[in-house]
Amino acid sequence: MPGNMLSVIWPPYRTDHLAIAVEMEYEKVNLLYVEDMMRFLGNGSVLETGTWVYAADAQGRFVRHVYHAPNGGWILEGAPDVKVPGPGYTCGNFLLQPVSNDAAGEHWSLELVYKKDEALLN
Repeated sequence: MPGNMLSVIWPPYRTDHLAIAVEMEYEKVNLLYVEDMMRFLGNGSVLETGTWVYAADAQGRFVRHVYHAPNGGWILEGAPDVKVPGPGYTCGNFLLQPVSNDAAGEHWSLELVYKKDEALLN
């Protein structure tokens, strides 16, 4: 059965979209790591859908995207001649769960674990 056939017969899931940002230093540059997650309502499962990395511009705003180049390596937006060896850190683990003593279920606890990018350890 074609992969898109399931979307026709399967009802959509309700989700909460979460974007969590963490600022960390890498190679003496402050970078903003943004984790994009979807929390499924009903069962509370969480799916990480991507990580975006940004560097600050001259005004200190994190708007310069650090992206993976098609031919390998990483490039800082607006400075194609600057080669970045990797994103610096990757989200190695995340846990989003309801706070156990919250009867109304309105409060959540988030744990993110970052690790140094494996490509940089060699």
